[in-house]
Amino acid sequence: MPARPRPRRGRRVASVALAAALATAALSACTPLPTGLTPSIEVTELGGPFQPLGIRVLGLTPGATVTLRASSDIGYVPHESRAVFTADAAGVIDLARDVPTDGAWTVADPMAPFYSFGDGTVTTAFQEYDREHTVQLEVLDGTVDDGADGIELTSTSVLRGFPEGAFDIVTAPDAGVSAFYATPADLDPGDARPALLVMGGSEGGSESARLLSMQLAALGYPALAVSLFGSPGQPDELAEVPLDPVLEAVGWLRAQPGVDPDRVTPFGVSRGGEVALWLAATHPELARGAILPVGAGELFCGYPDVTRSAWTLDGEPLPCTTDVSGDPPAASVIGVDTVDGPVVLACGTADAVWPSCPLQHRTLERLEGGGVEVFASEGEGASHFVPLNPYLPHFADTDAAADSAARAAFWADVVEALGPAA
Repeated sequence: MPARPRPRRGRRVASVALAAALATAALSACTPLPTGLTPSIEVTELGGPFQPLGIRVLGLTPGATVTLRASSDIGYVPHESRAVFTADAAGVIDLARDVPTDGAWTVADPMAPFYSFGDGTVTTAFQEYDREHTVQLEVLDGTVDDGADGIELTSTSVLRGFPEGAFDIVTAPDAGVSAFYATPADLDPGDARPALLVMGGSEGGSESARLLSMQLAALGYPALAVSLFGSPGQPDELAEVPLDPVLEAVGWLRAQPGVDPDRVTPFGVSRGGEVALWLAATHPELARGAILPVGAGELFCGYPDVTRSAWTLDGEPLPCTTDVSGDPPAASVIGVDTVDGPVVLACGTADAVWPSCPLQHRTLERLEGGGVEVFASEGEGASHFVPLNPYLPHFADTDAAADSAARAAFWADVVEALGPAA
């Protein structure tokens, strides 16, 4: 039977900061409001994963200088960001169009107030940002420095995160591996929804996979978070980790009420990505496509001990490579001709963990040659942390705007590749 055509859908996500650098600064003088003008904040739901918003300030004096401040208590920790803007000739500030003249962010992006919380050090657990919380938006007259209150011209509040009870998560002791199972609150046993087997990377354990599974469940997809190593009863490090339990876990997930057994997709981050693609390639009867952000199309050797294979099957080490830049040994390359379903790739050009974009380029070539449908995004200036919620506060030495843009593109591809949740 001839292979059906499967187009590649690729994009390069330009850094928002690059576009912002081309914008011209407006007037910065602070002008009193004339009688009759009533400032207000307009918030619009744009649709898409993780609730992107449009934000405009209306009713200002043309040319007025104001400070937009966002604040919230998240996980009992105060968060705040602020930036200074100049109103246009119509007395409007549009965060999707206007670049701040000063402040915590330097790009035109309506979601910047949220991911610009903090100083680059996140002291709140990531999952707290996914819990429903209120963010206060205030417009203050003039330039208001950090720590000052200023004169409020208008304010509003918005709900962020997922509502309480949006999903359930339980341990899955019968899944054949250390695992947590996250399900949407509205999942019906009669549903036939796409589902995901989620795996983390070289950090081991189930924490990162568990976070992703909760996010996926909140978006409407049942997700089984599995630990590949680092949990009780498993190898302590990434060396000769058995993949047999992963196959058992896929079978368990396929049998769950409300899951379409023909639409179970492995989702692996970084080193877990190669397992996701390996599973889709070697067991297309179990897995529909694969999602592998900042992953690879080869089986790499162990970490930190590169003299050992990372993975085993039936007790035998699988061929592996240590080559991240050249031509890997053929035996370590995952053959993709048998993959049945879309593959989602994403990388960051500023990835400091490993060269995820060069690795992605190699994988893309093979996938396109095999006729596989591909959703691929490349985040200009983005870090290794592409799979996270796009609007998390930035942390470490990362470009917050670039990471947010890359994450938003990746999650849009995930939802499109999976199809409607219900």
